[in-house]
Order: sequence, then structure tokens, then C-alpha cells
Amino acid sequence: MLSKMSYQIKSFTKVFFFGLAFSISILSGCGTCGWFGVNRCNEFENGAVPAPAGTKVAQWEAIQVARAMEDQTSLYQANFIGSTAALSPSGKEKMARAIRSGLGFQKWIVQPTENLQLNRLRLIQVTDRLEMMGLEDPIVEISDPTAIGLPGPLAESAISNSGRTGSRATAIR
Repeated sequence: MLSKMSYQIKSFTKVFFFGLAFSISILSGCGTCGWFGVNRCNEFENGAVPAPAGTKVAQWEAIQVARAMEDQTSLYQANFIGSTAALSPSGKEKMARAIRSGLGFQKWIVQPTENLQLNRLRLIQVTDRLEMMGLEDPIVEISDPTAIGLPGPLAESAISNSGRTGSRATAIR
């Protein structure tokens, strides 16, 4: 009889402590995050409202459009003839197309080379060509164009991993 009673007490104790532990975990919000189910470990301030659906995509699209506009006035090494400062026919056509579309007033970017003298000659060549085309005091600089030709997720990770958000500009003029 005594052993049956001690067994019942042990069973009751186990059930009681299990129920107590379960109740405490429910009331405390499953541990260390808060009391009564209120999450105090969140990253948002009280009363903060999350951004509407599509906000991130819209911001990314706006960045891509801005970079595409900048790319219209970016001259890459392929827009020059070999390792010279002479513009290739495609480079001349790109400049004419940008001016016809009304983008000539923007800053013009020339992709840098390893040769600083060649960079300077290309800068002068592009500036002279823009002045011949009717632009007054064009802004031309040697820098890495920010319009990178990668698919969205790859481009985003490349930008965030590069530690920079704009062009690495080195204005010569």
C-alpha cells in the first residue's frame, strides 16, 4: 500500500512540475523574449509599421533605372579604339544618341585604364567631342561606372559586398 502511494506521489510530482514548466514557458513568451507572449526581442521599435509589400522591389527598380540612365553617359574601354584615346564608331554613336535623347547634360563617365596618361587623353578627347557637339562645359570624369551588368540578386550582393554604393570617382578636370 505504501509503495502504491509513493508511486502516486511521484507521478503527481512529475505531472505537476511538467505542467508548471509548460505554463511558465507559455506565459513568458517561450523563454527569454518576454512575458505573456509579448516578444521583447524584436528588431523594431514599439509602434513601428513594416514597409508595404513591394517596397524593396520598388527601391531596387529605382536604383536600376538611375544606373541605366547613368550608363547612357558612360564610356567603356570598348568605346575606344584599342589602347588609344580615339573614340570608336560605337562610342561616337553612343555620345550622339545620349545628346539627342537629352541626357548630354549629365555627368559623363569614362572607364579607367591602368595607364594614367591614357586616362587623361581620353578625358580630353571626350570633353572636346562633347563641346564640338554643342554642350557647354561638360562634366567628364574618370571613374568606374556604377551600372553593373549582373542579374538583380547577384548585383545586389556585389554592391553590398563591395563596401561602396557609388562610383569610385577621380575627377581630373
